[in-house]
Amino acid sequence: MVTRYILDTNVLIPYFQRDFFLELGKRGLPIHWSLSIEAEFRDVWARLYPQMPENGPKILRLMRTVVPDWRAPESRKVLQEARLPDAKDRHVLAAAVGAGAGVIVTWNTKDFPPSALDGLGIMARTPDDVLCALFDEDPEGFIAAAAAMRARLKNPAMTPAEWLKGVKSTRLPRLQEKLARVSGHL
Repeated sequence: MVTRYILDTNVLIPYFQRDFFLELGKRGLPIHWSLSIEAEFRDVWARLYPQMPENGPKILRLMRTVVPDWRAPESRKVLQEARLPDAKDRHVLAAAVGAGAGVIVTWNTKDFPPSALDGLGIMARTPDDVLCALFDEDPEGFIAAAAAMRARLKNPAMTPAEWLKGVKSTRLPRLQEKLARVSGHL
C-alpha cells in the first residue's frame, strides 16, 4: 500500500522543503494539504514576508498546478473530537484522516504525540526524516528529482555546493549529507 503524506504549513513555507515535496509529488508521491492548511499558509506567509504578501497566493496556485490531486478533505469528527496538545493543529490531523494519510510531515512532531494518533494509522515525522527515507527507498529517482530542482534555478543559478548549502540551511542536514555524497549527479 502506498503511503499518503499530509504536509503541515511549517513544511510548505521554506523554499527547499516545499520544492522537494512538490517535485516528488509531481513525480507521483501522494502529497496532500487542505484548505485550512492553505489558509494557515497565507497567514504565516503574510506575517513572515510582509514586504511580499502577494507571493503567498502565487505559491499556492503553483502548488495546486504541480500537484492537481492536492486537496485533502477534513474529517469533521476529528476536527471536533481530537485531543492534541495544541487544538489549533486539529485541522492538520483532520486532513490526514480525510486523505487516508499515513504520515503527517511536520516540524512540530510533539504536537502530534503517538497517544493522540493511536488507532488512526498515522504517524508524525519531520521533513528530514521523510525525505531521507524516500531517498533510501529510491536513490536514483530521488537524485533525479534533486537534479531537476537544482537545474530549474536560473536567477541565480547555483552550483551543486551552493544548492546543498541551501538544503542544509532549511533544517535538512541529514538529507544534505546524503546528497553531498552524490553531488556529482546534481
